[in-house]
Amino acid sequence: MRPVLRFLDQDLIEKIISEARELLCKLGVEIHNREIIAMLSDHGADIDTNNDRIFLTQNVVDKALKTVPRSFKLYDILGNETHNFSEYNVYFTPGSAALNILDYKMNKMRKPT
Repeated sequence: MRPVLRFLDQDLIEKIISEARELLCKLGVEIHNREIIAMLSDHGADIDTNNDRIFLTQNVVDKALKTVPRSFKLYDILGNETHNFSEYNVYFTPGSAALNILDYKMNKMRKPT
């Protein structure tokens, strides 16, 4: 048996998911890739071609979520498995920390503050 740490109760989790779905459907997503826009349109998303904005539908979101794998693995450059994100596996990876960020206002790399 493995201990599980939960920061959010189920009601709050469901509210967050519901509001995320609402944002995707009502506010949409701005996409600047014609092939992706065409693919989403083919699957039922509403397209605002003047603004490159895509409005997903509940059906599109549901179909996409059904295709998400239940787990995935990461490999190093030599092809050796380094992480197996299945079940309750947890990894500490300090390499994913932002050592530098791109400051879009200054248009240059800098240390995070």
